[in-house]
Amino acid sequence: MLAAPLQPVFAVLQQQIPPLSRPESVTHAEVILAGEQPVVVLRHIAALSAAEQQSFVAAWPQARWFGEPEAGVFISWDGNSAPLSYQLEPQQITLQFAADDFIQVNAKVNQLMVSQAVSWLAPTAADTILDLYAGMGNFSLALARQAKLVHGVEGLSKMVQQAADNAALNKLDNVKFWQADLHLPWGKTAWNQPIYQKVLLDPARAGAEGAVKQLLALKPAQILYVSCNPATFARDAKAMLAAGYQLQKLAGVDMFPHTAHLELMALFSRQ
Repeated sequence: MLAAPLQPVFAVLQQQIPPLSRPESVTHAEVILAGEQPVVVLRHIAALSAAEQQSFVAAWPQARWFGEPEAGVFISWDGNSAPLSYQLEPQQITLQFAADDFIQVNAKVNQLMVSQAVSWLAPTAADTILDLYAGMGNFSLALARQAKLVHGVEGLSKMVQQAADNAALNKLDNVKFWQADLHLPWGKTAWNQPIYQKVLLDPARAGAEGAVKQLLALKPAQILYVSCNPATFARDAKAMLAAGYQLQKLAGVDMFPHTAHLELMALFSRQ
């Protein structure tokens, strides 16, 4: 199910790929919605001529076009060097990202998730908040609008730098980002301290088994767990309940409509 600005992509690709000198060289097409801007990334295993590249641009000039001749190498075909971005409008946040960065695929649902996280955690000027698996700051920056201080921890160095750049872009100086593999022992770090009133974590499908055990030692008053896998969420929730936390709120998130996939948001409070 594509957002309306992306829907021309199928007709354009069906029209433009067959006439290529080597149409089989286009192995993958990725479509991204950056705000209201359609973006198309074409992975190709053989070179496409400048004329072939421009034929895609001419067929759909409203889109941003990138070629990916090898993994992680993105070449703009339309001459537009502006960074990709999307907005969290209620929080007045702009997030810039690269074509290979992870972003949520459903922009409207992502906005609802961020707004719900802010509502449930209700940050105040007295709160220091920890955001685990912070990515490029999707939740961290929204929380920092209201909190005293936010520490975001992310496993990928590239995303940590992007998050820091996004904090600067939004003129937020009360948020800091750190790189760490959260599934390994955390050790003594500036962010691994019992100073947090509230914690948000948004792990991948494998969940946060190692992280949750270490997080519980920090004894935050509230933990908001955002899960894309109910099975690993249940495992991690069991550890939080055993540590004396109680489930206060639970919501399903339909990030992928018309599929069986369901994401969860769950708020736990320490008794």
